[in-house]
Amino acid sequence: MSVRAALSRDDIVLMLAAFGNRTPAMVDDVVRSLDLAWLIAEVEKRYDVMLDLSVEQLDSVRTVDDAVRILGDAVTHASSDGMNNAVVARQSAGSEQR
Repeated sequence: MSVRAALSRDDIVLMLAAFGNRTPAMVDDVVRSLDLAWLIAEVEKRYDVMLDLSVEQLDSVRTVDDAVRILGDAVTHASSDGMNNAVVARQSAGSEQR
């Protein structure tokens, strides 16, 4: 299963509910700037990644569905970059030992 698939609408709603100690039913579909800052921090912590979001990406997150799409794509990209960096680091370490 991909990371993007693992980041569902329910996950985003639960993260937003934790912000402000709300129930999921109390979470509005609109994502405000503080909500987005919270989501980014929570997603980075949950998936152990550093998200690199452009201003355009940040500005395009207005709803929960937008957050699922933009953050899901960013996590997938960050995860694949992290795997690529780990492979390069291992290859570099192997060549230094020779």
